[in-house]
Amino acid sequence: MRRSIELIIIPIFFLSTACANSSLQRFVPPGIFKYEEIASEKEPNPKIEEIVAARGERVDEKFPILSETPTAGLILERPDKSEAQRQSDIIIYARDELTSAIDADRKASQEERQAVTDLEKRTDDLLEQLERDELSAQGERTEPLRSPQEK
Repeated sequence: MRRSIELIIIPIFFLSTACANSSLQRFVPPGIFKYEEIASEKEPNPKIEEIVAARGERVDEKFPILSETPTAGLILERPDKSEAQRQSDIIIYARDELTSAIDADRKASQEERQAVTDLEKRTDDLLEQLERDELSAQGERTEPLRSPQEK
């Protein structure tokens, strides 16, 4: 048992220490300034310096040069007050319509609830009347039959 544990633990220990001593620089793609190169007094690769300088000289078409960009036409104009008032009126009208629809729906819902309550009361009343009728009919069934002439 002890021997099998040693056979498992020892290779794991060696594998973990071997990875700890390796440098991660081998995973960095070529052409990237590494922090170690910048921190040390080591000169960066001259080809890479040329590429970086060429990129700095080239103007990127995606971003405008703000000092050369004209400002005319970039200032946003405020919308007319009449347009803003019209939009406000539309929104207020829609709000009022929605509020009235909600009120109508609530009223209909309340009426339905009231109808259910009334129906339950009516059902209870009918059941009580049925029980009374059943008792009176049962009493009539137990009475002896009278002849028609006894009336």
